[in-house]
Parts: sequence; structure tokens; C-alpha cells
Amino acid sequence: MRYTLKVYPTGRGREIYRSIRISGKDTLDRLCEFILETFDFIHEHLYEFCMDNRMYSEDSYEYDPEDGKPSTNIAIDKICLVKGQNFTLHYDYGDDWMFTIQFCTLHTI
Repeated sequence: MRYTLKVYPTGRGREIYRSIRISGKDTLDRLCEFILETFDFIHEHLYEFCMDNRMYSEDSYEYDPEDGKPSTNIAIDKICLVKGQNFTLHYDYGDDWMFTIQFCTLHTI
């Protein structure tokens, strides 16, 4: 499967976004790399994917998990996204950069 996602920097409106196509076999770690590359960030901080759009949520996948929490080293196919679903990348826990990710379409390969 191949996913098309729209990524918006939170707080910047809907005019600024990037469309990303990614394989379902890729991990959330790879998705983070794609997002950071497309917005000219350097990948050097911790991050999490917040499935309920709240920072430090229990419903998240963490880059460096503690206490048995789910890891970002999981294939995108395994997280059971639903078309139209929004979730968030929380990058750099000091500066709290947030990116809203919208699952737009699914393509079979």
C-alpha cells in the first residue's frame, strides 16, 4: 500500500502544507524524516506521533519510548489509519514543533 498524506505546520493555517506519498512498509521514523526534510528541518531531536493530536498523550508512538510505550519503529500499515484521520507529529520537546498530518488517500501498489 502507498499512502498520500497532507502535512500542515500547526498554527500556520491551511495554505502552507506538503503532500507526502509513503509506502505502508515504511516506518513512522521514515515519515518523520520525510516531514522534516520537506520543511527544511535538521533531524536532531526527539519526537512522537500523537494519534489523538495531544502532546505527551497515552495514544502515541515515541521515538525513544519508556515504560513499554509503542515505538515509532513501526510500519505505517500496522497503525490502522482511517481515511480522513488527522494525527500529529510533535518534534523537539523543547521548542514543541507540531505538524498536523491528514491521511488523504490509499493506493494499492
